[in-house]
Amino acid sequence: MKNKRKNIRKILRTIWILFGLSFTFVLIFSFQSKGVDRTLLESSDSVQVANDSNKIEFIPLKNTKDSALLFYPGGFVDPEAYVPMARKISESGYKVIIVKLPLRTAFSNSQKQELFFRSKELILNDDEIKHWVLAGHSRGGALAAEFVKNDSKLVDSLILIGTTHPKEYNLSYLEIDVTKIYASNDGLASEKEVKEYAKNLPAHMNWVKIEGGNHSQFGYYSFQIGDNKATISRDEQQTILVDSILQVLERVIAE
Repeated sequence: MKNKRKNIRKILRTIWILFGLSFTFVLIFSFQSKGVDRTLLESSDSVQVANDSNKIEFIPLKNTKDSALLFYPGGFVDPEAYVPMARKISESGYKVIIVKLPLRTAFSNSQKQELFFRSKELILNDDEIKHWVLAGHSRGGALAAEFVKNDSKLVDSLILIGTTHPKEYNLSYLEIDVTKIYASNDGLASEKEVKEYAKNLPAHMNWVKIEGGNHSQFGYYSFQIGDNKATISRDEQQTILVDSILQVLERVIAE
């Protein structure tokens, strides 16, 4: 009887381990970039591209503006999933830097401090850019809000994309430009939750609702577990997203 119980426990343990590995594999696969044209990562006569272990940088070579976008990806999401968005914005004359999160999530405090330190260096060491816009999707939005909580003077605007954050702290005192971009079919940051925590953001903030959009279509990667099905195409959602970010970049120059 004892041997039988041991065998059953071994079988159950093996099943649990296999399930965990399978689930992890599915998660990793779903967060990989999908449908991204590889030529978008190549430099051209209008945009210079640099891709290293810490960032993907898009530097416009024509009609350059003095405001730039610093962007934090969603948790575990391949940074290259945001390359189409970044490239389009850069082609309009704005520098864009996709900052890669430590271990793709910046979960621990030390990882967050590393991310924030690198972000400060990028901002402070760039003499050509006068106005910085910090944006983030999902987990990246939460991290962007936390960065601004401590260093709001370093940026002119905050854009929170597909996220309910900030939840745990109050940023309603912020005087900088703040924009919240959300999608009606987002299964991970529902409209109800987004509005619920709006009290933690300034009353003057700008709202952009993408009707029919969902969570995963804010980037170019597979359908995310827990998300809802979008009723518009990824390209349609991306067009609204890019246009909304461009409006912010233009606005901070004019202010």
